Formats: sequence, C-alpha cells, structure tokens
Amino acid sequence: MFVPRQQYSRELKIAVMREIDSGKGIAEVARMYQLSPRRLEVWKGEWRAKGELAPYPSVSATFRVH
Repeated sequence: MFVPRQQYSRELKIAVMREIDSGKGIAEVARMYQLSPRRLEVWKGEWRAKGELAPYPSVSATFRVH
C-alpha cells in the first residue's frame, strides 16, 4: 500500500529555520508550525551544513512503501 509522504515547501523550511536563528527554541517553533521537533532537528542539520542552499525540494510526489 502506498502512503504519500508529507511534503513541505522550501519556503516553509527556510521560514522555520529563520525563526530558530532568531533565538526561538525548537520546541516553540515546532508548536507554532505544528511540526515535529525531530523534523526540525533534521532540517536544522541541513541548514547548518548548507544554509539556503540545502537541498530542500519544492513540491514533488514521493511515495513510501509500507
């Protein structure tokens, strides 16, 4: 069975990382955007490594097999 993976826009990811860079905590930003703190940790690692050049895809149709 195919279950579509949640896709997040590049713009959302950048906005979230800028919130964190402004001094807000990951838990606070996660609550604001209703996202998992763990997801933000992953994005933060990509952001720290490459900044806005991080390979944040725009919208794409990827699927995961369970």
